[in-house]
Amino acid sequence: MTYANAVLPQALFVAARCWRDQPFLEVAEEAFVFLDQVTTVDDVFWPVGNCDWYPHGEAKALYDQQPVEASTMADAAITAYGMFNDEKYLEIICRAHRWFRGENSLGLPLATSNPAAVATG
Repeated sequence: MTYANAVLPQALFVAARCWRDQPFLEVAEEAFVFLDQVTTVDDVFWPVGNCDWYPHGEAKALYDQQPVEASTMADAAITAYGMFNDEKYLEIICRAHRWFRGENSLGLPLATSNPAAVATG
């Protein structure tokens, strides 16, 4: 696993909407469940780090996480929620959002809704 991992299951969810007689949906769900398991630690979104990625049979890189991972995970979960209306996808969206707010491996926010906090550091 490398970069923007959730793009593939999201694309497969979209393909499943367009071509219902093809196996896209099954593959999309399996890929997304696997990705959610790999990127969740103690209910915290913990994406694959881009330092060493996650080669098959090796350990997942824990650090050098990229914001694109949280945003693409949320996008894929939004697409899945739109298809299934299943609350489990809302939790995945929220988990990815919380990653930006400080529920991440370092416990530090990447974004704030308080402009004064950004200006003062």
